Amino acid sequence: MVIMRFIADNFLCFNDFCIDFSYPKKIVGSALEEEHIAGMPNFRYKKINIIMGSNATGKTALGRMFEAVFDFIAAGNGSSLVKMVDDPSRTAYFVLDYVGSGNRLVRIHCTCDARRDGSRAPMLYLSNCYTTISVRDSYESAARRLNIDLQKPFRGAFFCMESASPYGEGIRNFSLNIDEVRKDFKELTMFFTSASASLMKMDLFDGPGEREKFRTILRALLITLDPSIEDVVVSKELADSYLIRRGRDEIIIQSGKLLSKEKLSTGTTDGVSIAVALAMILMRKSDIFYIDEKFPFIQSDIEKRILGMMSFHLGPDSQLFFTTHNTDVLDMNFPKHSFIFLKKRIVDKKAIITALSAGDVIKNKNKNLRMSFENDEFDSLPDEDLLDEIDSLMEES
Repeated sequence: MVIMRFIADNFLCFNDFCIDFSYPKKIVGSALEEEHIAGMPNFRYKKINIIMGSNATGKTALGRMFEAVFDFIAAGNGSSLVKMVDDPSRTAYFVLDYVGSGNRLVRIHCTCDARRDGSRAPMLYLSNCYTTISVRDSYESAARRLNIDLQKPFRGAFFCMESASPYGEGIRNFSLNIDEVRKDFKELTMFFTSASASLMKMDLFDGPGEREKFRTILRALLITLDPSIEDVVVSKELADSYLIRRGRDEIIIQSGKLLSKEKLSTGTTDGVSIAVALAMILMRKSDIFYIDEKFPFIQSDIEKRILGMMSFHLGPDSQLFFTTHNTDVLDMNFPKHSFIFLKKRIVDKKAIITALSAGDVIKNKNKNLRMSFENDEFDSLPDEDLLDEIDSLMEES
């Protein structure tokens, strides 16, 4: 699966929000190979998405939205989505364009109705339409066919969560069978680096030699982060467990839970989740990876090295979303369209977040990305004017 575009309104901090993961033309000499759907060189998508922005601009929230959307479509669990509605007095919606099985570009539209009087549980309506991608298609040409379809009498699938249970059940289908849509999402193992969720993915390393591969990755990374760690071994006594050995301590990772993590530094603890992500990429255990701020306590050079490894080993028809505050990554040899900057502004007392691709701003391939960022050409730097008040107070005291 590949995500091509995501639109959201009235969910979390997203109002009238749109983020695009396609790019218009092939980049000559790009460091990223096969940045297109397999066998379809014109259907280009952003394989590596480095998402930057100041605090509270939606970097983590975007990953949370993806998780909630995928959970809803795959399992019909809409509770997380409903909780994410920002203003329950008005309708919320999202639109997701993705490439699924059978080389289909699928557009999903979901609406959560407004609860103006609070008298009943909300309903979620899910419709879809799709088009089969041809060899010559780009995302833009295929999406135009979907846009035309939307002008015709409604023929998308309809999914209504009614009040039979807290968020209900009930399905009616008119177009692409909802089971086919769900299959795309059920077969997807999205990796999102929330602390508990990422460790639980360890149980996926159950194939021949996979536990040893993961142990090797975990050992190399943790010792790099903390040279006092002597070894990482698979436990012989405890089922589904690894032992981190350091002096007289044995720190246990059992059934996806890191025990006695207070004995490790914050950066080393984050290293366990990073090792899981690296192993899943190397062993092709997922199509979509959302690595959210896992390196704030890790040296910049190590972050860049690991990001480079992730991008190099990412499989075909896969995507990496990588959020960071580290401006050193701007010096890495990625296409400019790989960098996306989020900006929050307040309009009529409502938060508006915009996503801007560096490739849409910088047309000269030789222009320095870091310099453009420092000159705030992406309009993503925070407003520091209020900090002057603190300076004034300190001067007075």
